Amino acid sequence: MGLFRHVLLLSLLFLTIPSSSAQSESTEKAMYSEGAVSDILRQHIKYPTYALQNNISGDVIFSVTMTPEGKLDSVRLVTSPAPVLTKASHAGFEHLIGRWKNIGKDNGKKADSYLFVFRYRRYLDGSIPAPSKKVHRLIEKEKWQKALKITDEWLIDDAYNVDLWRYRSTILKALKDHRGKSAENKAINLAQDILANVLIVVLGQTDAETTPSTTIRYKN
Repeated sequence: MGLFRHVLLLSLLFLTIPSSSAQSESTEKAMYSEGAVSDILRQHIKYPTYALQNNISGDVIFSVTMTPEGKLDSVRLVTSPAPVLTKASHAGFEHLIGRWKNIGKDNGKKADSYLFVFRYRRYLDGSIPAPSKKVHRLIEKEKWQKALKITDEWLIDDAYNVDLWRYRSTILKALKDHRGKSAENKAINLAQDILANVLIVVLGQTDAETTPSTTIRYKN
């Protein structure tokens, strides 16, 4: 029984690691000629002072379309907590002056559309949380219920984290919960749809108020 449990655990953990076919599929996504697009955007986007002073945080999401010629065709706002964060995020696209590869004429489509997620966060304790590492350790110890609780808590804050959705699928399948398949599909869809997931973060105390406020969302 001990050997069977060990083999089962290894099999479940293997599900969280992209297979060679999954990696092959990921290479079909658009690629930026100048390097990792999330890193480039992160270097050029600053947390707006007004947003800090007014405790504004949250996720800004754009739907971006590239032409077969490798240029940005359109940038459409999907959702945002406030115009000040929308403006700061949109300005980042001005730095994407390179070409896009593996789109349109390369994969048989007329154009490609992807989601760009900009996550504005403030962590007053001076460090960026790493929930995926903690969840992974709990899975290794087969502490499924605790791992699920932490995963669900963090998905409220980071709903576009592909790794967390993969872990959730693994945990639910270990618990024989039918929602495991749904979580797996969510991870697959996010991995395909999101081209950039950019964390814009401020650590520690600032001159702004430190009391968190409720984020008000609006749609364009």
